[in-house]
Amino acid sequence: MRAVCLWICPVVVYLEEALRNFTNAAEPISDELMWNAFIQYNKARAEYLLTMLGAACYDWESTLKTAIDYRSKLLAVLDDVLGKEEKTYFQRAFADQLKMARLMWVRLGMASGKISAYDEDLPETGIDEFHRLKKIREDIDRHMERCL
Repeated sequence: MRAVCLWICPVVVYLEEALRNFTNAAEPISDELMWNAFIQYNKARAEYLLTMLGAACYDWESTLKTAIDYRSKLLAVLDDVLGKEEKTYFQRAFADQLKMARLMWVRLGMASGKISAYDEDLPETGIDEFHRLKKIREDIDRHMERCL
């Protein structure tokens, strides 16, 4: 048990410090779409890890949904300004960022055992990715049952 604490304690301290920095970085730019999209995404991942480690209980789901909303709005603004016919590099890059955040929503939901993750609208990554993640989750559950 002591060995586990030796590596978990520094990780918790690091994540808590990161969380403080994400919060401080987001405060002065609350109306800025692009940076908030990145900050909220990373903040949600730190909140998720701290919650899973049992160090605290955060609403990482709400934070991640906020990040997804920021990314969706940013993509809509880019489409309005630059048009939808021929996508620019930035439109494609931010569309990929949005897709990645939606996929992270599914992955973290499945990893944390949230039933709603199975019912979520799947991102454009496709049903094959969902089934791959579901299999990983089932393998983890089987392994955890054997450990208990």
